[in-house]
Amino acid sequence: MIRLFRNMKTRFIQQETQTRRVCPAGFTLIELLVVIAILSILLSVLIPSLRKARQSARRTICFSNLRQNGTALQCYLMTEGGRLPSSSHSIREPRQYWLYVLTQYTQERLLFQCPSDRREHPFLDWETLPDPIPADTRWSSYATNYLLDQNSPYRNGEYNRVSAVRHPAYCIWIHEAPDSWTSQDHGHPEQWFGNVDLARGDVAWNRHDNRKDSSQTGGYDGRSNYLFLDGHAETLPLKKTYDKNGHCYWFPDSAPTWPEWLYSMF
Repeated sequence: MIRLFRNMKTRFIQQETQTRRVCPAGFTLIELLVVIAILSILLSVLIPSLRKARQSARRTICFSNLRQNGTALQCYLMTEGGRLPSSSHSIREPRQYWLYVLTQYTQERLLFQCPSDRREHPFLDWETLPDPIPADTRWSSYATNYLLDQNSPYRNGEYNRVSAVRHPAYCIWIHEAPDSWTSQDHGHPEQWFGNVDLARGDVAWNRHDNRKDSSQTGGYDGRSNYLFLDGHAETLPLKKTYDKNGHCYWFPDSAPTWPEWLYSMF
């Protein structure tokens, strides 16, 4: 009887040991709190980095769009005797607008849409170009410098020909347009009069850094992308392109400096 009791006790101990091995004890409350704290710290570090990476990727795509537009522009210039395509100003036929013209020189789609564009209206498809063009459509994330239009009153459209521009590598042709614009494809540097506050009404100067206004630290250091007449693109702060005490990249007769008639007004 005693031997039988010992055998039963031994078997019970073995079964209990096996059960403990198969079903280990769960986490304690303290261990769970430690794990949650570690995860919270990791998320607080990773989320801002992921946001910056996504923002950088969007800026890169936008920059690539302008570079491809620059390539399309160079092809157009070779076939049109060095003359630039015009904006919608003073032209009624949409197939003569620069947005439509450049689509004929590239096979890429969506070149006129910046992924950081926070527009409220749908984009117009320039490849299909509906007739008539729907009202309140977003024509493009980009706009041209009206001073370079064929019908521009500035020097009677003389600078529509690239060879007439003083320094094409320093003269902006395409800039990023404000998110609120609809049915518009060009800006008017001649109406800014050296005032950077007026300039930012025509330029999406803060599209790529989520800056709300110029009162934040750094003023107008918010960056956006620009395409220059020689076909190269740059990411620059607005003030670097339009600074009373520095450069002005907008006037074809004087860039990268200020035209004398405007500088005398300061």
